[in-house]
Amino acid sequence: MSPHRNIRLFGQLFAHGTLVSLFLAASEVEGSELFDPATPLHRIEIQLDENPVAALRTAPRTDVLARAQIDGHPMVELRLHLKGATGSFRPIDDRPSFTLSTSKRSESERILGTTKLHLNNGVEDSSRWREILGREMLSALGIPTTSATHARVLLNGRDLGLYVLIEGFTPDWIERSFAGKGGALFESVAKTNGPPDFRRVTSYGQESASRLPRPFLAAPSLPVTNRWNSTAVCINESSLIGFIAAEVLLAHADGYSLAHNNYRIWVPSDGSGLQWIPHGLDRLFTAPELPWPPAMAGPMAEAVMARPDGAKLVFQKIQAFRGRLSAPSAVKGHLAERMEQLRPHLSRNEWQEIRVGADQLMDEWSRRWEVLDLQKQSAEPVSVLRGSETLLSGWRPDPTPINAELSEVKTPEGGSQLRIRAQEATLAGWTWTGTLPPGRYRLEAWVRLDHFEPLPFGEPGGVFVQKIGQASKEWLHSESRTGQPLRLEFNVESASTTTRLRIAFRGRRGIVDLDTKALRIHRIG
Repeated sequence: MSPHRNIRLFGQLFAHGTLVSLFLAASEVEGSELFDPATPLHRIEIQLDENPVAALRTAPRTDVLARAQIDGHPMVELRLHLKGATGSFRPIDDRPSFTLSTSKRSESERILGTTKLHLNNGVEDSSRWREILGREMLSALGIPTTSATHARVLLNGRDLGLYVLIEGFTPDWIERSFAGKGGALFESVAKTNGPPDFRRVTSYGQESASRLPRPFLAAPSLPVTNRWNSTAVCINESSLIGFIAAEVLLAHADGYSLAHNNYRIWVPSDGSGLQWIPHGLDRLFTAPELPWPPAMAGPMAEAVMARPDGAKLVFQKIQAFRGRLSAPSAVKGHLAERMEQLRPHLSRNEWQEIRVGADQLMDEWSRRWEVLDLQKQSAEPVSVLRGSETLLSGWRPDPTPINAELSEVKTPEGGSQLRIRAQEATLAGWTWTGTLPPGRYRLEAWVRLDHFEPLPFGEPGGVFVQKIGQASKEWLHSESRTGQPLRLEFNVESASTTTRLRIAFRGRRGIVDLDTKALRIHRIG
């Protein structure tokens, strides 16, 4: 069955309301026989002569000549270099990651149907599943990406263990992913100072761009509020909003939106606008507590979120995307099935490592799903009329407080309190996230502070209330066992901007009680 036929079938099943696993999406990104889901694990034997090995010890990023045999097929001659960033790079005598490539176009001289492959050692992903699941999810969301699977790698007979095998960006991939449309793919090249340069890594078609548009290259030097209007002419707006939404949804802590890293830029020849392509996905799902809205690092992600309607459009896309993915419980079940297919091919130690890693991955994905539910609830506007007040519910504790216990406790009168109990030096508290109409507000809280011991350094500490993103805080610096009001005034400039209010404790020791019935917000202007 061809990839295009699989895509149509996938869409038809969704249209008829059938529960379709996101893992069927693997057929959408199939690029060669290497990525046929019927084969859970490949065997790749790499042969390097003595001189290439010596060359890789001194210049690991420079291509050397090598040979590779995959699954017993005839040996293929290719070029090879080591890959990996600061955290994942390993030298040739250790357990390195590789890029394998051949410039040959004939089928007989390809690497089983493709011309470029990456082998990731899994240093930053002990599960060896993030790249694979992430690409399948992104494909289900309509984000172009390459395929991935597993491989056992041997180097000159030395068993290096279980790797993630990833399809490279090639002209064939462009042709398949963009329905035969021509264009070029660019990657950023880091510099010591200033914005990155870009180089063209591959292209397809006769009229491919040789460089990126000038407005895009100039964008990082512009104020963020002016950036979109100056650059929109050369960008595919809907594609960029979808890309940002997908990265936030999947908590891609090391991607373009959140870290200005791991991406490619697609420049189509038909002038339909730049598109962002994900790359380097071994840190997907690693930021499950990502707040909304998150701080953006990619210049054009910043520009989108700075638009008056930007955050709203991205948030709506996130919610739409969630409806196209299976719930974590279903993903966990499918992952368990695929793990069992892989298990007979692994040693006991390998199985234990990826099992623990996979459990952590699913814990993070389940938590991400829960956080997204909470953020969806908090995105519902809180209506407060001028001169009136309302109770603020939905306060959430810090997810991983250090040296503090956060809980909601019942009072003898039938009410409840939000409690912070600190036994050692800590900064911990509760946060409310929501949207408010434009205006001026006053947050009021009734606070009891007992057994307070300040830190021996810095500001005195105690209990404070603040609007996150605003420098000013209101403090209670001393014990108040019977309770004392804390008030904070703040402005809301736009209904599309999420407001985050925080009440927290800073000190060496203390018990804080916040009366939930007294956590009120007044609209004063």
